[in-house]
Amino acid sequence: MKKLLVLLFSLFFLFSGTKVFAAQGFDCQNIKFPNLSALGFKLRNETFYDDNRLGVSRSYEHSKGPIFTYYSFDNGYDVINQDVLDSTLASGVGDIFNIYKSPKMSNFQLQDDARYLNIDKFNEFGMQEFINQGVFMTAIGDVASGLETVLEIITIGTDGKCIYKVRSSSFIPLVQKNNLKKFMQDFEYVLIEFYQYNAIFKQTNS
Repeated sequence: MKKLLVLLFSLFFLFSGTKVFAAQGFDCQNIKFPNLSALGFKLRNETFYDDNRLGVSRSYEHSKGPIFTYYSFDNGYDVINQDVLDSTLASGVGDIFNIYKSPKMSNFQLQDDARYLNIDKFNEFGMQEFINQGVFMTAIGDVASGLETVLEIITIGTDGKCIYKVRSSSFIPLVQKNNLKKFMQDFEYVLIEFYQYNAIFKQTNS
């Protein structure tokens, strides 16, 4: 984890001072979203940010998987390249760390296990523009029922117009604490379904 953190934060500080310009004329808030209820997705929250550069976010809950939040934004970058994606991922990982420094998460402690997400499964479905790379980690905390594990995941991607970020936090019951692989597979399943249905919706509404 330490090597990963050094790399991520090096990228973050390297690009955090990069000058940004107006977007390429594409409004990352102006996105048509399909109705996903037939696939088991329930919309929990939708936010259009006052600063247009921050785009829009949508939080979903899936009947067979985790709650996740999907973001579409450009941060005002004129060009979205790999350097921008790397720095955005590093910033997102930093946000996760800050969450666990807050008083409301004082019962939980991030573990020394942050790793890059294996995106081979996503690539098989042609999701390279949606998921360029990702990081996952776990936290363990004391709750009324005993020790509980939280699986934290963040992914970043782009189609050259907008940056697409997905954040997921899944509570793993104590009885399944050694079954992390299943929860990772649930995340993959949900995201693949989400991507495929959105891709079809975009094609038929373009």
